[in-house]
Amino acid sequence: MRNSSDMKSKLLILAATVALLVLPANAEERKQELVTLDKGGPFVARTAQPQRFVDYLDLSTGQEKLPVTIVFNNGGGNAPGFTYLRISLAGRPLISEKDFKGKTEQSFYLTDIVQAGSSQMIIQASGMPGATLSWRLVTPAITLSAVAPKETVAGQEVKLEGTNFSAKPEENAVTVGNDRVRVTAAKPTALTCKLPEDLKEGEYKVRVDRFGIKSDSLPLTVKGLPELTGVNYLQAPPGMQITITGKGFSEKAGENKVTIGGFEAPLVSASKTSLAVTIPFELEPREPEFGVPINVEVSKVKSRNSLSINVWRWVLPTGEVTPVGPRD
Repeated sequence: MRNSSDMKSKLLILAATVALLVLPANAEERKQELVTLDKGGPFVARTAQPQRFVDYLDLSTGQEKLPVTIVFNNGGGNAPGFTYLRISLAGRPLISEKDFKGKTEQSFYLTDIVQAGSSQMIIQASGMPGATLSWRLVTPAITLSAVAPKETVAGQEVKLEGTNFSAKPEENAVTVGNDRVRVTAAKPTALTCKLPEDLKEGEYKVRVDRFGIKSDSLPLTVKGLPELTGVNYLQAPPGMQITITGKGFSEKAGENKVTIGGFEAPLVSASKTSLAVTIPFELEPREPEFGVPINVEVSKVKSRNSLSINVWRWVLPTGEVTPVGPRD
């Protein structure tokens, strides 16, 4: 029995394909939403006698899993169509002149019928000299409409929105720049990806590729992880303001979170390279506490490293070798 989510995905895409194909052939903006995988013809009648044409439909490996439709054009423009047609694909009867029902275009859904590789097409036809027939194999275009967040750091999740993705994560090739990233969850309109831990900061283009059908690209900014370089006091008491220096901080105070000894430190001010906080009053040691950890998160992303400070009554600025300030 087929996987129900897989069947639902195929039905949704089939509906989209049929909706596109029933529109007039000259609807330019709709035509742009279909990608041509292969095409053949035109096959032209040289005489009024029955003729036999042989052609081959070629699909790359994996493309047989796409929602593919073959579209036949019998005549059109100033050219007449064949009055008799029998078309078979890989030995299977496919379409006749009766299926056109007086129209010049007719389509046939081939997903789960055609296989990867080359399939022979036999066309038995007759009509007045100059009659023409052509075909094209199409699939809905892969669209990428949104990347969220637009700015992030290495190792984080990124969500993509669009259309005609595969519901199977492994069938969606997502690239950030030149690097392929892992898809952790997928459905026809959304993908979740995990960025590599070692992805360098910079401006990237994100693209989705499904068996050679590529979406347009959208930008993604990858920032460096927050990094701590120093604190202006080696030792200070609870309630005292200290300044942490580094890079990758946010100028929006609410996006920074500083903890000292596991307690959140009230933020006084913030810039991209420094955070001013007060040591939490929850830290009221009876004895000196050495190496109390200082940790920073920016937009819930942990800093690359941590610092430490001694918490006690005496104040010891960085670089000093003896305590300074008031003593009890």
